[in-house]
Amino acid sequence: MDDMKNIQICALGGTIAMSPSSNSEGVLPSLTSDDLLAAIPELHGYAHFTTHTLAKVGSANLNYDHASHIIDYAEKAEACGADGIVFTQGTDTLEEMSFIIWLMWSGTIPIVFTAAMRHPASVGADGPANLLASVQAACQLESGVYVVMNGEVHDPSFVQKCHTSALNAFSSECGPLGFVVDGDVKMSRSLTVSPRYDKSKLKTPYRVALITPAWADSPWQLEAAINHNFDGLVIAAYGGGHVSEIWSDALRPVAKKIPTILASRVGRGRVLTSTYGYKGAEIDLISAGLIPAGRFDACKARVFLSLQKSLDIQGIKQDLAVI
Repeated sequence: MDDMKNIQICALGGTIAMSPSSNSEGVLPSLTSDDLLAAIPELHGYAHFTTHTLAKVGSANLNYDHASHIIDYAEKAEACGADGIVFTQGTDTLEEMSFIIWLMWSGTIPIVFTAAMRHPASVGADGPANLLASVQAACQLESGVYVVMNGEVHDPSFVQKCHTSALNAFSSECGPLGFVVDGDVKMSRSLTVSPRYDKSKLKTPYRVALITPAWADSPWQLEAAINHNFDGLVIAAYGGGHVSEIWSDALRPVAKKIPTILASRVGRGRVLTSTYGYKGAEIDLISAGLIPAGRFDACKARVFLSLQKSLDIQGIKQDLAVI
């Protein structure tokens, strides 16, 4: 009796799907999901496959429409009997896309995102190993959304790209959830429970500006955000959540007009809430109405705010406290 799982592979482009072009310098996203599958004959020993190519783009071009298509595709795949889905895309926005789907996915099968740091024509290309590990993971993991890179299984709500080119570019502050070893998934802890937002919000996300105060710079970007009618704002502040006194003065009226989340440009660790008392530090900013980002970095905080059910401040605070 054939007990192999039914796995769907859906490609969106990225380095894992790039190849040299005779018409331009460098590599371009041109390979399909069928091409990726054909390059790894070993895959057929693990599952039966259905393939689809949703896009062939560098991941800087992915947006909320692609995320909506991914959710729709995943729902249809599950309804058609898929046991798991692997999405391949570029690494540049892998953390954002996987995080969005983590926020939205309410299905009962696992979704795995993977990518590559080296394109298929390069020496030591990692795409085949990442795709193989992702298929093995999709055959074994419980329902939820995961990122599998370099043999590690990551939680999308924690994972970050922390290096421009290294094979181990992806890491999580709390470490990986587990590892793929000899084809088996060895988990040390469980995936964080998602709040599961309504997927309809992907059609009408709020416009949220992400601003990083620069050393010795004036807060001119804040005025631009207000003038361009942004619905919300995320500040990637220094250290534990600090800005200069000039920025503190400028942020006060902004936080009264639109929800303003206080994150850190550091990328790891929670924003502080009650340690530093000088003007421009976290106590001052929170008293002015800024909302601490909790464990989210600035990029995830921006996505989180853009997909809120409403811009109610208390509701935003409650969601941040739960996640």
